[in-house]
Order: sequence, then structure tokens, then C-alpha cells
Amino acid sequence: MKDTSRLKKRVGWIDYAKGIGIFLVVLGHVLRGLSDSIGLAYLHELQAIDAWIYAFHMPLFFFLSGLLSKGTEAKTVRVFLWDRVRSVLYPYLIWSALVGGLRAVSGQSGETLSSFIVNFWRIIYQPADIFWFLYSFFLISTIYFFLRRLNLAPVQILFGAVLLYGIYLLLPGVFFWHPLAKVAIYSNYFVLGALISSWVLNQVSNPNTFLLTGAVCGFAILATAIYFNILTSQDPNLVLSSLGITSCVLLAKLFYQRDWLRFLKDWGYLSLQIYVAHTSAAAFIRIVLQKVFHIDSPLIHVVLGTAAGIYLPILLNWLVERINFRYLFTIPKNKKMA
Repeated sequence: MKDTSRLKKRVGWIDYAKGIGIFLVVLGHVLRGLSDSIGLAYLHELQAIDAWIYAFHMPLFFFLSGLLSKGTEAKTVRVFLWDRVRSVLYPYLIWSALVGGLRAVSGQSGETLSSFIVNFWRIIYQPADIFWFLYSFFLISTIYFFLRRLNLAPVQILFGAVLLYGIYLLLPGVFFWHPLAKVAIYSNYFVLGALISSWVLNQVSNPNTFLLTGAVCGFAILATAIYFNILTSQDPNLVLSSLGITSCVLLAKLFYQRDWLRFLKDWGYLSLQIYVAHTSAAAFIRIVLQKVFHIDSPLIHVVLGTAAGIYLPILLNWLVERINFRYLFTIPKNKKMA
């Protein structure tokens, strides 16, 4: 069973927002995996959906983490660093090894297993595959924590983050280290979330009509901008991302207030587990559909691949809890450290 004392401290609509976000993450990777394995023609048909998803789905997670950053500011340096190690660096290390090893064995990565093992140490400075998010989140959240320790106000840190983003736009070649470029791109959303967290989290409820109208209009405007190629770029655009984040937050609050689609809340609660394992789960289903059943229908691949990407990691999490092995995704909390 889940720790009820922990659940009481959680903000319900944030889990809904994470659930929406992780669904988009899985769907986006399924679409891109499908385009690589079956053919670019399917990507052409679905490129608008792909662009819409990638306009804001990763900024959303940084923003939501920023909303909850005040809870970490009160921690001691020792407790904070241990929390980053057990909940961010540990899954980064374990799942970089597991997913990278599976890709090497299956031949998807283009390198042998022995080569992967020999070069594995490079994840210290070069995150592989989807795990750039955990690496970047560690950097951004840690830098923010220590800047707050230096008594810098969130608005001052946001100014620095925007300045860094501006430098990246003007002089991208300066950011030769890929993780540093990710910090420049995504730190704005984390710090913005931290800056407005009190205002956002203290809103108890909103009219349902306002939430629904705002979400629908926001997503529609975003879709229109994508369709007409307005402000679109390879990296998330600050304006479009903010529009998508706002719409997602409004929709999550609506679902939470109306108690709709509760499974989204469960997805959000297990978003880390889904994130680290979903690419392997979706790839497994895609290979089975292609090699065993010879199915190339994009609709079947998208539906089954997305379902597998979400529910196979949830099943895996259930299994490890059943056997009381709690070290597959994170290091369990130490009561003394907490």
C-alpha cells in the first residue's frame, strides 16, 4: 500500500498534470520510434501532433518541479543532496545501464554489449537517450537550491535564467557541453514555477467553465501556431511552451476538481517509473507487432505502444513492491535523513 501520510502532503492536481505530461512523453516517443522503424511517411502524417507534443511536454515537468521547490529549500545541504542522489542520480545510473544494455544486446544502439560496458563511464558527463532529463533536472534543481542558499530571490534567479537563455539563442555555439545547453533551455520553466508557486498552489478552486475554456483555447492556439509554423523551433519556444503549460495546468485542475479520469493521477504518481522504463516497453511491443504478427498499421502501433509504455512500467513497479525490492527505481527514504 502507498504511504497515506505522504499522499496527504501531495498536491492532487499536480499528479494529474504529471499524468497528462507522462502520457504525452510516451506518445511522443512511440510516434518517433514508429517513424524510425516503419518509415518516414508515417512521421509526415503525424508530424503536427509530434510538434505539438514537443512544444511543451518537457518544459511542463520542469515547471511542476519548480512549483514544489519550496519544500526542498528548507532542507539542510546534506539532506537535499542525499535526496537528489537517491531520487534522481540513482535512477539515472541504474536505468542508463539497463536501457543501454538492452539496446546494445538487441542491436538497436549500433554498439556491442562489451563496447557499451567499456564506455558506460561516459554518462558522468554525457547522458544517453532520454535520461538527459534526469541529468538536467539534477543540475537545475541543485543550482537553484544553492543560489537560494546565497539568499538570491527567485526573481533574481529568473532574470539570470532568462539571460542565459538569451545567450543560448544568440550564441548557441558557446554551449558546447550538451547538458549546459539543456540548463539554458529549461531552467526558465523551473525557476518560473518556483517564483509563482505560492500564487498557483494557494488557489483552492476555480470555476469549471473557466478551466475548461482556458485549456481548450490554449491548446487550440498552440495547435494553430504549430500548423502555421509560428514561433516554432527545434528547441521548445518560451512563448509556446508557456501556453501549453498553462493549458495543461488548467486541464489538470479541472480533472482534479471534477474527480475525472483518476487513472491520470496514478500515472502522475508513478511518472518516474513510467519515464525510465517506457521506451523499452514500447520498443518490445513494436518489435512483437512487426516481427511476430507482421502488423504495420500505425494506429495499432500507436495505441498498443502507448498502452505498453505506460502499463508495463506500472506492472513492473507493482511486481518489485510485491517482492519487497524497492531499489529498482529509487533508493527508499531514510527516516533519519528525512
